[in-house]
Amino acid sequence: MTATEALLALYEGRKVTHRFFTDEEYIYMKNHDIYTEEGYNMGTVFDDFWQRRGGPGGDDSWAKDWSIYEE
Repeated sequence: MTATEALLALYEGRKVTHRFFTDEEYIYMKNHDIYTEEGYNMGTVFDDFWQRRGGPGGDDSWAKDWSIYEE
């Protein structure tokens, strides 16, 4: 899925992962903040973490290859 689709999945409460993440890594959203699988708050979609990965200023390699994390 694309970064935009991944963002929509996050808003829906889904956990998402990327091909660059390890098998155990994923992100999820709570109260508009993005968290890692370890519970570390990475900020909102306007902060550095998402802007570099899913935002318009991010590297093109992050624009696709997102998927729903399967537990």
